[in-house]
Amino acid sequence: MSGYGKEMSALAEPVFRLEARKYTGETSVISVRLPKEMLRDIDSAAGAAGRTRNELLTMSLEFALNHMEIIKEKENEHGDHQV
Repeated sequence: MSGYGKEMSALAEPVFRLEARKYTGETSVISVRLPKEMLRDIDSAAGAAGRTRNELLTMSLEFALNHMEIIKEKENEHGDHQV
C-alpha cells in the first residue's frame, strides 16, 4: 500500500479486523470525494481481503464509529472556542 497504509502502520492503534456484518436491512447511497491514492489503497485492501470496495468501506466506517472520541469545544476566558 502507498502513503495511507504506511502512515497508519506507524501508529499504535487498534487493528481493523474483518468480522461479520453488524448492519443489515435498508441502505442509502452516498457520494464521497477521496484522494485517488487513497482509493487505490482501498481497492488494494478490498482485493486482498476478498471483499468489495463497498463492504470494506462500510466495515471501516463501522470501525471508526466504534473507536472514535469526539472532543467538544471549550470556551476560554476570552469567550473564544477551543478544542
